[in-house]
Amino acid sequence: MKDCEGSKNLTTDYHWCFTRDTGGLTITGRKNSMIRKGGLIHSQFYMMMKLQFEAAKHFLWDDDDDTMAMMGVDSVYREALRAAVGARVMDMKECRRSYNHCGRRFMLGVRTNDTRSWGGREEHRMTLALLMAVNAELQSRENPEIRPKETRTQFYVHRTSVVNRFIESVTLPLARWYQEVLGMAPEGTLGIDRQKLAILICLLVKNSYGGALLEKYSLIWEKKIRRGDEREEYGLGLKDIINKYGFGWLNAIMFDWESNNFAQGIAERFPFPVRSLEKLYQAKKSERRVMEKILQEVDQVSGRIQVLGDSAEDRSSRKFLLWWMAMRTIKQYHDDVWVGLYESSYEFVGKARERERQEREEQDQPLDSDDSDDGEAQERPIKKHRISKKKPRAVYKIFDNPPRLTYASVRKELGEEPHPCKRGKEYHNRDHVFNLLFLSEFEELKQGWKRQPYLHGLKAARARLEEEDYDELVDRMRQLFDEYCLCIPAMSKDRWLAHSAQSKFKPTWIGFDEDGRRMDYPHMEDGYGGVYGSTWHQDASINEDYCWKITCGEATCDQGLRLGREYLRA
Repeated sequence: MKDCEGSKNLTTDYHWCFTRDTGGLTITGRKNSMIRKGGLIHSQFYMMMKLQFEAAKHFLWDDDDDTMAMMGVDSVYREALRAAVGARVMDMKECRRSYNHCGRRFMLGVRTNDTRSWGGREEHRMTLALLMAVNAELQSRENPEIRPKETRTQFYVHRTSVVNRFIESVTLPLARWYQEVLGMAPEGTLGIDRQKLAILICLLVKNSYGGALLEKYSLIWEKKIRRGDEREEYGLGLKDIINKYGFGWLNAIMFDWESNNFAQGIAERFPFPVRSLEKLYQAKKSERRVMEKILQEVDQVSGRIQVLGDSAEDRSSRKFLLWWMAMRTIKQYHDDVWVGLYESSYEFVGKARERERQEREEQDQPLDSDDSDDGEAQERPIKKHRISKKKPRAVYKIFDNPPRLTYASVRKELGEEPHPCKRGKEYHNRDHVFNLLFLSEFEELKQGWKRQPYLHGLKAARARLEEEDYDELVDRMRQLFDEYCLCIPAMSKDRWLAHSAQSKFKPTWIGFDEDGRRMDYPHMEDGYGGVYGSTWHQDASINEDYCWKITCGEATCDQGLRLGREYLRA
């Protein structure tokens, strides 16, 4: 049918155990091809050996089974992304149990089926009309043999025991390698390079024991992976290796076998390991991106700190990077405050205005159209968040530069006077509030706390930095908090954004006096025509600070470190 227009087909190869010449094949006609119109949906050829590993359509280390990835990814990232989307806590004991269970099933499959025969299968899926036509044609030919004897010599037959030993020799070394990589550090604390290596081995194990569509996994199939317009990342490159050698050997140049890691300079080419969690946590993509961004920036800065030496210049660079990380955490706290207020059940004038503006934009959006007046396709409008019926008060607003936490800035964003919160029962001064906001243990905190990106970023910094560097980071954050966080929302261990007993529908705000004590009414004047020494009567421009305005890439490059050292000297 090649002579018929529109009869091209798509062929898909399923490589068996990373081999080139053994596997499955699927042939599918294109959507509007003559093959499809004639009634042939697709033809496929595959081995029945998969039956020895199948259990109710669930295979070993199935594609949807992410337990191996969960065990390899850093626990800080895993918990941060889980909290961002509100997913259930991942039980690592169950992950280990699932992995070991699949391993036992694998061993049963390759060591207890040597006496069974596994054939190949040819399958043609077609419409009923075509099936009846084929049946009528066969009857008219007096039902000839489908496979004449002279065509049967094209098949090779091997003993099942030989095939099972081959499968075992491919899969078991990879499974052992994966376990050895996990054993290089306590659970959930692998370094970035070994996390990448563990994710890579996960994919190899999943596709090692049967026919697999390797081209589906660009990380192991392609040599280069394009991410965006300019950025390229590297994969394992099995496509070229299998086509050249007939088997998916691992390129020894890419690995350092003695240290059980990638070779020098190779790990940087592989994608960030947190991507393995993205398909698991599909909901709340914007929240997930915010969480990923601060975690990756903390990793980048802490990684740069770790390679600095003990010279005077390196000590100055380390101090600048810690100062930048402190400002980055305080900046994320600003952003989390305002995003949380708009998404909360609290009401204020600025939120009502933003809700009305978004509703007007949705009403004013033009309908999608295939054709425009000038004959060109119209650009599809950007999809915006719709107000949820379950949470009609929630408003989703993105801040490129979050408002300052000063009285004047808060009043402007709220569109009304901030509602003061009286002195707390436990948190009487600025130090108490700072310790609650930044140094509390996760186990003690409840509603709303565990999804805050600034806390997860700080938790990652604590895990990556030396104790001395982390203490300096906290000291710098405390200075920034005292200087710039002058009007902040009330909070408690039970609730990230707490309300006062006087109003359950308004966000409440905290102020401090000149000695750092928390005030009942920080906006009130004294009886002598002046004002109390309240932080609500002070102004500070945190957005003018040098570290606030530069990005992570600008801070960690050589030129950024030089400018940072000059900033410290000034």
